[in-house]
Amino acid sequence: MQRSLVDSGIAKYRTAYHPNALPLDNYTPQFEPGDYVLYAGRLSAEKGILTLLTAMEQAKIPLRIAGTGPLEAEIRGLIEEHKLFCYNGRLL
Repeated sequence: MQRSLVDSGIAKYRTAYHPNALPLDNYTPQFEPGDYVLYAGRLSAEKGILTLLTAMEQAKIPLRIAGTGPLEAEIRGLIEEHKLFCYNGRLL
């Protein structure tokens, strides 16, 4: 993004580079293969997570959620209330 801003004519000193990724040193991703969708991100309204929950419920596709945010309690409540996305006896 910084490069795009500079290329568009904005002086580099007016921009800042802030990496938004995990360092890969000593990091081994762990996941379980299967038929599910993973949402990884902030649990907030502007991300559309509530719309995603509704869509996944209607599609009958399991959804795994990795993240926290202001909607976390509401999302947990919806998952428990509607008994959504159970896997090995635990809510996802």
